[in-house]
Amino acid sequence: MVISKNVIYNPAVFPIEREIVVEENERSTLDCTKFPRDIDIIRSLPFPVQLSPTSTVAKTFALMNNNNDVTELTIYKENLFYEFNLDDQTVRSIPAEIGQLTLLRTLRIYDSPVLHLPNEFGNLKLLGTLIIKNSSLYDLPTAIENLSVLTTLDLSYNNLKTLPSTIASLRSLQTLDIQSNQLTSINELNNMNSLRYLYAQNCSITHLPKIMSQLIYLYMSYNHLQDLIGIGTLGTVSQMKDFDFGYNQIDFIAPEISRIIRYIQKLSVKHNRLTYLAKEIYDQPNAATTFLDISENLFTGDELNSIKATIKIKLPAIKVTY
Repeated sequence: MVISKNVIYNPAVFPIEREIVVEENERSTLDCTKFPRDIDIIRSLPFPVQLSPTSTVAKTFALMNNNNDVTELTIYKENLFYEFNLDDQTVRSIPAEIGQLTLLRTLRIYDSPVLHLPNEFGNLKLLGTLIIKNSSLYDLPTAIENLSVLTTLDLSYNNLKTLPSTIASLRSLQTLDIQSNQLTSINELNNMNSLRYLYAQNCSITHLPKIMSQLIYLYMSYNHLQDLIGIGTLGTVSQMKDFDFGYNQIDFIAPEISRIIRYIQKLSVKHNRLTYLAKEIYDQPNAATTFLDISENLFTGDELNSIKATIKIKLPAIKVTY
């Protein structure tokens, strides 16, 4: 059982702070017979939802297929309310009935207060895209592991402190955006070899994830990285890559970078604590690197001159920001 101080949202009143007891594994009380049709579920939501509108810009709407099944739902700037029942002391941030939309393929929630997702989200087994952005999300249910065809997951600009270990079960996931959260570790992502795009800027992460063979884009600027140990296990498949580690505390580039440096097209270690540049950066005559940013580090004048001279000889085609 977890006790947390959350905000209870109600469309009719201002937010009120209250101590809420949240069951870690909340039992579903969903009555699947209450709403026999998708349109009934949509009508039950505590905010108006436009069905198949002509314009979908900046609004809450749902799209349906020819069989009247909801396949896409976007919730935009809605003041979702929490249910607080003194008998069972359960909390739901958004209606669990959404879990009955079993043909849903895209779900987007923008700028709406959602601290908690019901376990019923695990019923959305056809979901390919899930976006919950700028919504104060505090945690993810372990049932997320059931979203086996999910390819895009955007959880940026929330309050996540940890990721569930079950996230590693998302074997189809290719794009993950967790930037601007309160994460200190993303080890739960280790061995996610399907992942190609990882956006993890502006968190408090201290170590690189490991063993992501398909990774192409890795953005981890504005974290608390102290070294690049593990980088040799990232993006080991021979495709061009873009890695950004700017604005960290990196003082050491591990020699293992030699395993992948020939595939890194753009590399930024801007604004770190490097006093020298690892020789593995130079020793790749066939490297694909076209851009290197090593500016705002702690190189002495002599060291920087030596770096410039070595790059001019060994990597004459590369564009370098000093």
